[in-house]
Amino acid sequence: GLSVGACVAVALLLWAVRRPGREWAPSLTTASVLATVLALAHAAGHQDGSGINLGLVAVPVGAAALQAACLGIAWRRPSLVRLSPILACLAWLILARWANLDGLQFYTAAIGLTLLVVVELWRRDLRLAGSPDGAIPLRALEFTGIGFLLLGPLVQSLTSSPLHALIGVAIGIAVTLWGIATRIRRRVRTGVVVVLGFVGALVLIPLVKVLPELGSAGLWIAIAVVGLLAVLVAALMERGKKVVRSGFARIWGDDPDWE
Repeated sequence: GLSVGACVAVALLLWAVRRPGREWAPSLTTASVLATVLALAHAAGHQDGSGINLGLVAVPVGAAALQAACLGIAWRRPSLVRLSPILACLAWLILARWANLDGLQFYTAAIGLTLLVVVELWRRDLRLAGSPDGAIPLRALEFTGIGFLLLGPLVQSLTSSPLHALIGVAIGIAVTLWGIATRIRRRVRTGVVVVLGFVGALVLIPLVKVLPELGSAGLWIAIAVVGLLAVLVAALMERGKKVVRSGFARIWGDDPDWE
């Protein structure tokens, strides 16, 4: 506990000063890193009846995440700042394993959110360096992160309850708003597709389960539901035609303010 406290305190002190050129800064950095190593060694050496106590291991890993962010800012090392959310995610995964959290979403959501944070930090560093920030690897990492966020609700809606699709809808809305805030078309498009997909799943999954029990009448019910949805969507689009056209022009058009 003392070594973890020392690690965090030294990192925060170095971050607050933000002058790594001073002669004592390397010594503080070394002491902070050694404190992390000692904390990890102490946690790994403390075992319970089932082996290493993962709850203790998660604490210094989480402290290392904070340390990486502080030292990265103080020493102006973007790679250390990007390492921070990865270490925080690792700490959460270890803690979730120690707490026996069995839900898939506890793990996939953390990984997905971590990937998206890393993407945003990486894009910021590229912009500051004057390099293109829309590289293909970053886009692939971004789609992977969104996919991890959606994996939990998708599996839960198929295996447990269709109401879990509402979580997917919420994630889709969040991705859409994220795209609007950052003026990136692919994020808005992805969010819209996710919302439509999970809304369809929310309707179709219960319908598919009920149709075999209804026999031939189920087919007509399915047609009626699909028709009703089509009419509802058409009415909403007609009512907000100007807004929709303006939004589509920005998202799918050539507006120079959007990526």
